[in-house]
Amino acid sequence: MTPVLRLLALPALAGLLVLGACAGSGSDAGGDDADTAASASSAPTDDADADTGATEDFAVPTGPDHDKQAALDLEGRSFTATEVTGRDLVPGSAVTAHFGEGMVSLDAGCNSLGGIFVFDGKTLTVPQLRSTRMACSDELMAQDRWITELFESGVDVAQDGDVLTLRGDDVTVVLTAQD
Repeated sequence: MTPVLRLLALPALAGLLVLGACAGSGSDAGGDDADTAASASSAPTDDADADTGATEDFAVPTGPDHDKQAALDLEGRSFTATEVTGRDLVPGSAVTAHFGEGMVSLDAGCNSLGGIFVFDGKTLTVPQLRSTRMACSDELMAQDRWITELFESGVDVAQDGDVLTLRGDDVTVVLTAQD
């Protein structure tokens, strides 16, 4: 692993460890949310994996994929949903996304969500989205679930300047940059 990749991997690993601590083995106030906070292994399985940046369960964005992500102009940027079709946002809530160092942090009104994202040039996926385990209203918990499902299943991404459009099977989220 090159020194630059090590430097980029350290903050990502630290973020996953923090989120992992929040999703510890306490009681699950949200019912079946344990599946949405599945633990991720961040340690390479062997020396070959260390050279490619691959982990046991998914690929860390490096090389050509990392270049595609940079082409989206997401690095270090925060976005807030300005329009959602296919779902209703809980009144008074907002959906926000912050991108940095190959990771995305999300807030859908209740829990903090986050993980390493993969972008293939068209679809952005967070294979294992981590979540804190706050107990909120049923409506906010449901909103966290559909946001989690949306990002874990993958969204088609289009960016036009400060506007980011995410399209899933049954929902479209339009976000505007806040920076």
